[in-house]
Amino acid sequence: MLQAQIAAPDGRPLHVFVNHLKSNFIADEHTLTPYQVTAVREDIVRRRTEQATAIRQILRRQRLTRRVVVTGDLNDEPDAATLDGLRQANLTEQIHRASTVAGPKRNGSLVDDQFGDLSPTMWTHRHRAKGVTRFALYDQIWTSPDLTVTAAHVMRRTQISGDGSDHDPAYIYLDLR
Repeated sequence: MLQAQIAAPDGRPLHVFVNHLKSNFIADEHTLTPYQVTAVREDIVRRRTEQATAIRQILRRQRLTRRVVVTGDLNDEPDAATLDGLRQANLTEQIHRASTVAGPKRNGSLVDDQFGDLSPTMWTHRHRAKGVTRFALYDQIWTSPDLTVTAAHVMRRTQISGDGSDHDPAYIYLDLR
């Protein structure tokens, strides 16, 4: 986990933690038995839960309860039990209520969200397997209650595949006056 302390415009520090929690990817899944796949998935859930708990413990050890931002690819939905450690640290996820903004095409022109109607909920990640496309909110930004979030956005890719990533960027605006 990358930790940065940023000197905000109001002169007070903003504590930002950037994470990439354990992926759901199982290498060579097709060579495993159903029992082995289940065991690996259980290990992934355990590891991700431990990572979120570790984040909470680091915040507690550093006595950070104010002006905290935890962000990154968390590889689970915001309401997942694996992320309980973040909720227990009194953090709130912000991207679930984001709006989408235009994304750049290869020529630099901006294109409005063409894929918003593919899922009824906000998403930043898409994965297609066995003929089924799944949309998820894996890229998240969690903030402490003292921070005022004035806007949250997801910049939608202009292609559903082939843009170099299966994730769309997410960002927030904070009022740090």
